[in-house]
Amino acid sequence: MTRGAASLRATKSRCCRGFPEWRRDPQILAGLYRSTRPRSLAEWYVMGPLPKSWRLLLYSITPKGEPQPIGANLLRFSGYRSISGAVAVHDRAWWGKDVVVEVRAALITRFFQYTDVERVFGLVDASNVSSAFSYRKLGFWHVGTWHRHKQNPKTGAIVHHVAFELFREPWIAGRQRSARDDH
Repeated sequence: MTRGAASLRATKSRCCRGFPEWRRDPQILAGLYRSTRPRSLAEWYVMGPLPKSWRLLLYSITPKGEPQPIGANLLRFSGYRSISGAVAVHDRAWWGKDVVVEVRAALITRFFQYTDVERVFGLVDASNVSSAFSYRKLGFWHVGTWHRHKQNPKTGAIVHHVAFELFREPWIAGRQRSARDDH
């Protein structure tokens, strides 16, 4: 699937094999696992973003014309007709360039069009302002805050999480309205 500046490819492990530094990167780890604790290779295999069942899908994010992925999007089927996801862009040069918004929009559109998924949800560390902003930019609703949900094992800091969700009908209506406005 190609859209904007990047293409998305369903993958099993190709995009993650090239990113061994992910398991030691505190910002990536905090976003994916809500913990900055580095992972051993064995832990990364068991807990890492490699799909091990039909309930998980992994897409590599590759800039157009580039051979190497810059990140990945993991989707998890969870709950009644629902998916949640995590986007990790390890290449810092791409941070702040709306790649996460573009990737999420493409996958949300695809899942709403071709599956019975009715709801997409996400949970982010409250201090991760860029993730919260990307959810809001896509039209997700803030549906709750989990105060004092975790404690950072290294620093002892208390971590709050923010929950977002989006339903099929408003998304499709907004996309149709946007397409009419473009013509």
